[in-house]
Amino acid sequence: MIALREILEDILSFERKRAWYENTPEGLIKFLAPSLRLPIVDWGMRREQMNASEAELRRAILGYRDTVLQAIAETEIAIANFNATNSRLIQTEKEVLTLNESAKHQQTALRAGYLSSLEAFRAFAKMQERKMVHADNQSLWLSAFAVANKAQTNMTIEKVKSAEKNPTDLGNKIN
Repeated sequence: MIALREILEDILSFERKRAWYENTPEGLIKFLAPSLRLPIVDWGMRREQMNASEAELRRAILGYRDTVLQAIAETEIAIANFNATNSRLIQTEKEVLTLNESAKHQQTALRAGYLSSLEAFRAFAKMQERKMVHADNQSLWLSAFAVANKAQTNMTIEKVKSAEKNPTDLGNKIN
């Protein structure tokens, strides 16, 4: 792109100068002599400029891809953590419900005299302990939900930003 632009500028410059000196033959010679450039001589420089521009574009594209892949990985990790926390929450909820039922039966057994007060107290303490674990799991679930939601929202915002980007913006970096 750079080389093409320079060639077009050279042609336009040549046309302007030619129009100025066109009226006299010796003016045309004065015009042509200093402005002749051999593309063979500076082809390497132009090629290197183009290669540098292409390398910069590739580097920018790879950086963008790395950012997107990192965002995807963070989102997947956040969702996996949320799913694991959700399954722990469901498990402790089932345990709490089972222990509540057990506590009801033990209260009945305690009233009937089939169970000692110490055994009933131990069962009650175990149930309270599981309720605390369940409450901890609920708070972990809420924080995991917030992290997963934020990761997905950030990824959605990034997708919208990349969709809004004009494809010609990448082409302008070459120039």
